[in-house]
Amino acid sequence: MLQSAGLYLRYFHRLSPKARHLACTMTVLAQILLMIGVIRGEMKDFGNRAEGTTVRPNALEDFTILGVHRSFKQFPRNVDLNVSFFLPNVPGGSANNVFVQAAEIQDTHHYLMRAKEAATWKSGDWNVFKSWPTKHFIDTLGLEWSNLGVLAGYRIGTKPPVYLPVDVYYADPKPMKLTYTFHYMTGQDLESLNVAVTNSAGVDMKLKKEFKCNRSFSPNCKLYAGGSTQAFDLDDMSSKPQGEYTVKLVGYVPGKVTPISMNIAFYHHP
Repeated sequence: MLQSAGLYLRYFHRLSPKARHLACTMTVLAQILLMIGVIRGEMKDFGNRAEGTTVRPNALEDFTILGVHRSFKQFPRNVDLNVSFFLPNVPGGSANNVFVQAAEIQDTHHYLMRAKEAATWKSGDWNVFKSWPTKHFIDTLGLEWSNLGVLAGYRIGTKPPVYLPVDVYYADPKPMKLTYTFHYMTGQDLESLNVAVTNSAGVDMKLKKEFKCNRSFSPNCKLYAGGSTQAFDLDDMSSKPQGEYTVKLVGYVPGKVTPISMNIAFYHHP
């Protein structure tokens, strides 16, 4: 590299002043274009997926879902990942309504992977998204397995998505656990967070969780900072009937009376 730089400098000094000015201008333009490419991100088409880096919006929602996992196995470099999920029979649904995507939980490199629409998704059965090699971007960017959030689900019309908890693995498809883990980002500071689960009829499943800071120590204490990523596990639902459920998040912002909330629909298959 040093030798190449020396040759370039010798060649540069032999140029006329006008040519030197043009060379400098072209160099600056190349650097600007490179910076624009980094800022905008670069997504590549791999046939079964689009993968690369992209820009995340600066505006934060009250809650943003980053991953809904049933099981996520640690993986080494240079492996092919698989994403398994159960797709129910949905009235009005089709393979084109299904999505599978992955992104960083703690955003550093703006990594994103989106599976292409696949006519091979089978309703009422387990499905596997395959041929997701880590060598193209995950290894190159140095992403840690624990910092990947994977989402699968389906959308019907303008309704909110219904998430399908995923198993992520590279070799053994047998899940390590059957406890659903929800990864999310909070857009505002929170002093407490309540989690509750209901079935499709609105019946409370008695799977409540409460996270809060010690307000007796500080009236305006902060449990989670706005923009931070968090996670919670639901208790084992293996004994619950198959079907659609809703997780309701209710967060209380320090100094405010009205809480923020979000409903997360997901499909449970024992």
